[in-house]
Amino acid sequence: MKYLLCLLLTITFIPYANAQPNACEELVISIQANRIDQISDLLKSTSPNCSCRCEEDPRTPLATAVYYGQLDLVKLLIRNVAIVSYRDKRDASALIIAAERGYHAIVK
Repeated sequence: MKYLLCLLLTITFIPYANAQPNACEELVISIQANRIDQISDLLKSTSPNCSCRCEEDPRTPLATAVYYGQLDLVKLLIRNVAIVSYRDKRDASALIIAAERGYHAIVK
């Protein structure tokens, strides 16, 4: 069991080991601009669970997609194993952000 867990963690994080330090910021900016092709390429080398300080507070790619109401990108990030339970400094998860902004399709 321990071996299986180590193997799973290794397989999950190896593609992201060579990610550039600003790759997360580039991913978040691409999400803000709704550049789906660029986002798909960036997700090959950048973790969807990264966090950057693009604005005033740390932001994940999922929180950014939810904030802007981009349902297709939310689905893409979740398919790429984005952690939906991450909370920002206000203790708001992606679900809370979607509900606060009135994005009912994302909440579903």
